Amino acid sequence: MPIGVLLEISGCTREQYVAVARDVGLLGPEARTPPGMIFHTGEEMPGGWRVFDAWESAEAYETFARGWVAPACRRHGVPAFTPEVFPIDNLQLAEDRGAAETGRIRPVTLEP
Repeated sequence: MPIGVLLEISGCTREQYVAVARDVGLLGPEARTPPGMIFHTGEEMPGGWRVFDAWESAEAYETFARGWVAPACRRHGVPAFTPEVFPIDNLQLAEDRGAAETGRIRPVTLEP
């Protein structure tokens, strides 16, 4: 079952987000979609950073979070956070899923 994951990370900076996203392969010239990820968003919020993802399964998310995200967050001093994980009952995507189908994330300019 697909899941949504919401992270609201108080005290996280744009610089920390960019550093972590680069380390885990979500930004930069070699950006790629991790196995099981449906989509990823990252945006500033008052006093921190918000991430919202959709994953094909909780197992896919947990594998990526434990193996890649947690170590990168520790390396870059990201404040502790608790993910809100919930089942997705209905997920609609635009017909153009080129980025997801090719395993590449559409290029987005996000620099500190």
